[in-house]
Amino acid sequence: MVFDYLNQMFERLDITEGIRADQGYKNYLEDIEVNDLLIADLGYFVPGCFKQISELGAYFISRYKADTNIYDTETDARLDVLELLKHQSFLVRDVLLGKQVKLPVRIICYKLTDEQSAKRRRKANLLAKSHGYTSSERNQKLLQWSIFITNIPEKKVRAEHIYMIYRSRWQIELFTLPLTKRERLA
Repeated sequence: MVFDYLNQMFERLDITEGIRADQGYKNYLEDIEVNDLLIADLGYFVPGCFKQISELGAYFISRYKADTNIYDTETDARLDVLELLKHQSFLVRDVLLGKQVKLPVRIICYKLTDEQSAKRRRKANLLAKSHGYTSSERNQKLLQWSIFITNIPEKKVRAEHIYMIYRSRWQIELFTLPLTKRERLA
């Protein structure tokens, strides 16, 4: 689904089978134009697609997928997100995203409150248990953070505003919620 937030209208609504992974869907790339902003959830986290968006002269904001490699922009050395976050409550850093792609992005990390972290851990632990595994210690530590990646330059949007912009994506989720409930009732 592509929703034009500024004009409050759908640009694209494709209905696909429910068993298909979001990451396999790439038709939305056909609609992206120069200076557009794509706000994507983790289901659409594909470094190759982010590269395509950048090459089109458009922008993206996405949550960071924790198992994706990031690299130092100068040395090309692989970075450990948890090491970067030690003794921090807020972090902004230019990095290269993805093992093959090495796309220049900003990684922006906001430390959550203890209450927010506990809520995330409970949810993650329930999900892990329902799938028969235990959430790793690394994952538990990362749940204390909201971590985003973007190719929007700092001069266009300050890092402190990225989270606020990303939150607007939730309005689309709320918009589609009644439709989903109706489908379940049918």
